[in-house]
Amino acid sequence: MIQQRFLSMVVLAAGLCTASTTQAQSFCVFDFSGTAGDAYALMQDFALASRGWGVELQLKAYKEEQDVVKAFKAKECDAVAITDISARQFNRFVGTLNAVGAIPNYKVARSAFHLVTHPKLTSFLSDDGYEVAGVVPMGLVYMFGRDRQHISSLPSLMNRTIGVLETDPLQARLINRIGAKAVPLSISRFNHLFNQGKMDIIPSPAMAYQPLELEKGLGEKGAIARFPLVLLSQAVIIRQDKFPSNFGALGREWMLGQLPRVMKMIERMEAAIPAKRWVDIPAQDQVGYQRLMREMRLNFVRDGTYDPKMATLLKRIRCQQDPVLFECTMRDE
Repeated sequence: MIQQRFLSMVVLAAGLCTASTTQAQSFCVFDFSGTAGDAYALMQDFALASRGWGVELQLKAYKEEQDVVKAFKAKECDAVAITDISARQFNRFVGTLNAVGAIPNYKVARSAFHLVTHPKLTSFLSDDGYEVAGVVPMGLVYMFGRDRQHISSLPSLMNRTIGVLETDPLQARLINRIGAKAVPLSISRFNHLFNQGKMDIIPSPAMAYQPLELEKGLGEKGAIARFPLVLLSQAVIIRQDKFPSNFGALGREWMLGQLPRVMKMIERMEAAIPAKRWVDIPAQDQVGYQRLMREMRLNFVRDGTYDPKMATLLKRIRCQQDPVLFECTMRDE
């Protein structure tokens, strides 16, 4: 009996010792509001949930996304929370959620995020030692213009200066395609030029409206075009060799469970923007935008930027929900 008790104490002590010396995995989180942002708050909850899976995450906030990516590539981070724009270089499948015009509303978005966790698609979520451990929407991206006349129609965009993220060359290609002038900017400078009147238009989700003080840039004549360009999402990417084999699947399920909470947050942020700021795009111009964005999507699939499987799945969702779309009779996407 004494020997059994002694043996149990040794095993328990060894277990406590192991637990106490387990090194936390570094988790680098992009949020342009730093530790005060909603994205960071969500990742804090993700880290709390991870403890139940036997993983301790040590969070570090970054206000510049390119700094997060640089640290991840330098192996200074075991996991990152970044936009799907930057996640594309680590997983093209999930990065294609950001395909221009591919997710035109939140109904399509909900279906798309449920799709990502489907067991049959698990093989698409790992690539070259990286794995997607969750993805959630950050909101549809709209055009914010200093003059509502500049965003009222497709022709009105000609020769306008439009800010684009310097980390995403696709944005510049799209802007140049419509005859406007793309101005690459970092996140930290993205709102400053617009708010100072040195930029005609910037694309942005509603979640940036208050923290980036975009009301200043809109001024008296500015408006927001009620026509989404893309859906911006945040993805958690992990180094597979730093985590248990089931961590990615657990993370994806947890993130999917947060979808109602995140959607309510997005809806609240969009509703907080004064109604007078929104302007509707004429129906004929909407079709023009849709055709242009479809052309660009196909080009990006052909050149390997977008994942063809995800592009096809998203089209299937769009056409299931709106079968009369002009693209639904076409078979080249």
